[in-house]
Amino acid sequence: MTVQADAVVDTMGAGDATLATVVAGLAAGEPTDAAGWQALLDRAMAVAGATCTAYGAQLRLPR
Repeated sequence: MTVQADAVVDTMGAGDATLATVVAGLAAGEPTDAAGWQALLDRAMAVAGATCTAYGAQLRLPR
């Protein structure tokens, strides 16, 4: 997922969204090999990017 720079309105919560996505993936038993980490971190960045499109650290999921 790519977030357009002009869609970013507030970066508050992006780090929390990243951490929450990683922890949820690890707790769900997702693979931790190189490919698993790549997929998990890609998803975490997508969730963080989507979160940056809303004001006030409101968690958003990518479309």
